[in-house]
Amino acid sequence: MRANIVGVLTLLLILGACSGDDIVVGDDSDAGDGDPADIGAQEMDASDGVNNASTTNANTGSDANGGEPIPDDVESDDPDDTGEQEIDTSNGAMDASSTDVEHTESEDANNGGGEDAGDGDAAHPDTGESEDTGEPSDPCEGRTLSSDWLRLTTGPQTCRYGDAMSGSYGIWMQDADCRYFEGVYPWPWDEQQSSQRVMGVQPQLNDGYQYIALEFDSAALPPDDSGQLNVNIPQADPLLSRRKLMTMSTCPGDFNQEAIEAELGPGCYRESFTNNFRWGGTDHTDAIGRCGLEPHTTYYLNIIHTNDELGTPIDELEPNEECLEDGCGFRLTPAGNVY
Repeated sequence: MRANIVGVLTLLLILGACSGDDIVVGDDSDAGDGDPADIGAQEMDASDGVNNASTTNANTGSDANGGEPIPDDVESDDPDDTGEQEIDTSNGAMDASSTDVEHTESEDANNGGGEDAGDGDAAHPDTGESEDTGEPSDPCEGRTLSSDWLRLTTGPQTCRYGDAMSGSYGIWMQDADCRYFEGVYPWPWDEQQSSQRVMGVQPQLNDGYQYIALEFDSAALPPDDSGQLNVNIPQADPLLSRRKLMTMSTCPGDFNQEAIEAELGPGCYRESFTNNFRWGGTDHTDAIGRCGLEPHTTYYLNIIHTNDELGTPIDELEPNEECLEDGCGFRLTPAGNVY
């Protein structure tokens, strides 16, 4: 009898192995009490086995035991197992998708592209332009004569005329450089001496639209220092002595009265026939009859021949037509203190 029972159990084990079903063999008390917890444990064990296999298959595409692909028509008998398989497979797909996204972002970072890089550029744009402060980029804008006017320089466009003392009487001295104070005089501004020069505008040149702008450096000008430029008739035929507008400014060709007086005071914009032009240090900034200058600053002595009234807008200034035929001039003699 016992031999028959053993044979039956052996047969059942063989059949169970062939069919894929799990057969739990326990003692009589476990098998016979019908405890639902035991049944649930059996089902969970079976489900876990399937889940583990399906997770592996979803990630590798092969059977856990033999490495062979799982046939499409093989399904689990347990509906719960199928659901777990679908979830695991989905998670696998999501993991792969996440990996692809991370890879793409990494490539974008390496290539310098992507929307993030664009956002960074927008936050810190590099336009090659300075920040707009509301002030003109050129501090002399609106203060200087237009391009219709010719600044006298050197060579055939010189401003210096030969007098009896120069040894070149009656000719325009082309070796002088009228862009600089020391291009007309043999010393810089802070070492000036009493030595006259005849200067003026040439006849027929640029239809009379000419101006002089002598650049100089105020150097270590003491606040209380003072000096003047003596203005006299040219005494050099055929130059005429006519009314002039004279300024000192930080801009060449600056005849804007409002801008000059706002920057340097009321003494730096003057008219002259033979009136001297007085200047000094910062102690004289508010003086009506003297131009107050800052030390170590580049200035320009600006001169034009015109009959226009003081304060005429710079774009309305016109040259004196009398100077067109023979030219107009003056003698300018520095009389400042050496400092």
